[in-house]
Amino acid sequence: MKRSDGRILGILIAAALAFMSFAGCAPMKAGYIDRTGNIVILPTYDDVGPFSEGLAAVLKDNVWGYIDKTGKEVVLAQFDRAEPFKGGFARVAQGPYWGYIDKTGKVVVDYLYDEAHDFESGKAFVMRDDRAGYLDEERRYTAARPGVELMGFEDGLYAVLRPEDRCSYIDKAGDRIVDQTFEECGPFHGGLARIELNGGAGYVNRRGMIVIEPRLDDAWDFSEGFAAVEKHPNVGYVNEKGTVVISYQFDEGRPFREGLAAVRLESHWGFIDPKGNFVIPARYSEARNFVNGLAAVDFGGLWGYIDPRGRTVIQPRFHGAGDFGDGLAPVWLDAEVAENLVVSQTMR
Repeated sequence: MKRSDGRILGILIAAALAFMSFAGCAPMKAGYIDRTGNIVILPTYDDVGPFSEGLAAVLKDNVWGYIDKTGKEVVLAQFDRAEPFKGGFARVAQGPYWGYIDKTGKVVVDYLYDEAHDFESGKAFVMRDDRAGYLDEERRYTAARPGVELMGFEDGLYAVLRPEDRCSYIDKAGDRIVDQTFEECGPFHGGLARIELNGGAGYVNRRGMIVIEPRLDDAWDFSEGFAAVEKHPNVGYVNEKGTVVISYQFDEGRPFREGLAAVRLESHWGFIDPKGNFVIPARYSEARNFVNGLAAVDFGGLWGYIDPRGRTVIQPRFHGAGDFGDGLAPVWLDAEVAENLVVSQTMR
């Protein structure tokens, strides 16, 4: 496609989507764009996932398969559910059961599990016959001890839910690292994990010691040294010592990514730096985090992309937009607009 054609096409798509956004929701089709905003994989899919390790899961006719960055189908569409590749494997489901495949589509772990998670630090948490367990690096299954439910594996530690609905943490060997139990246990990020105790939220370190007292109304995972926390009705940010470094002033806050965090004031989103200063004003209807230097934002019904200085680098002409991965990002268009686009491209 010539650059001038791309500009004209973008104007036509934006005009059509603006009308359809006003008229109401419509069925969507999904494809992929590159970092210049050009559609490089046509929107012929009912749904898509992000590119990861060179492949992306795509849905057509109610079954999922995987394509490469040229749009070529490399794993035949045959799955009822499909997740991104991580560490060379992807979680896929046929019927109610999950298994794992490699990048050739070969099943490396049979469809045996009611629930399955990505491999982390050489282990993957799974559920089988209502009993928790994990797969090791050789993909061998080990059941957890009776009365223990593994909630997930992150940063070398499991969160363990016990029959009395209390939780704690164990290490790789299955040894409990702290005697105290909590009402909720989150995964570790940056050496700290979110917990709840006596109705309040706080954080523990990898030794199970409370380092931020559970006096918060809500709290989220740490990222880049900060965590969004809530003292009703507002959200601020604390550092790893529990010091409030960005005051409680926002209606909603997202994790820091690439040095910026998306925050909401009333009905609009913007981005702040680690000092709490707005570097991109709150002017968007919705905003995703920065990933690989770009953030998808909603300009009021149509999505585009901005850079960390708030400059619009991909004009708003999509009805939905995801994060960039492997140089491509998923986008969604109204089905009628997508069909016209596909016809115009196939006639060239």
